[in-house]
Amino acid sequence: MGLNMEKQGKTYGPYRYKAGLEKIKEFAEAIKSEDKHYLDEEFAAKTPHGGVIAPPTFCVNFNMRPFAAAVMDPELNVNVAFLVHGEQEFEFFRPVKDGDILITTGVVEKMWTKGNLEFFSVRAETKDESGQPIVTGRYTGVIRNM
Repeated sequence: MGLNMEKQGKTYGPYRYKAGLEKIKEFAEAIKSEDKHYLDEEFAAKTPHGGVIAPPTFCVNFNMRPFAAAVMDPELNVNVAFLVHGEQEFEFFRPVKDGDILITTGVVEKMWTKGNLEFFSVRAETKDESGQPIVTGRYTGVIRNM
């Protein structure tokens, strides 16, 4: 039994995440960034953003949750033993800042087959508490059927 194609359109979330200064700095250090926008509070305070911002890839911490939920959702019937992360893309609207409260929701946007492969894509939208967009991510999973 393969992917349950009837679940196209299923939604996940909302998921809440608070971006903190220490989390941002730890992430920047983990990716070996030396960018002062991410690490130096004094420098960052003088920039147009007015403070430390997160590296763009920091968004995976919160924006990927709907995709992870879809993968583990028994209703979708994702065979994780044969799942590979096919691709992901992001559309950024503004940087994440210390103290941002971020709300992420997602939807199984598309499901399809090609040969013995099944595909599903999840669109995840993250907004701040006021509803302003922060980032939209699209994640595609590929499942090889035997």
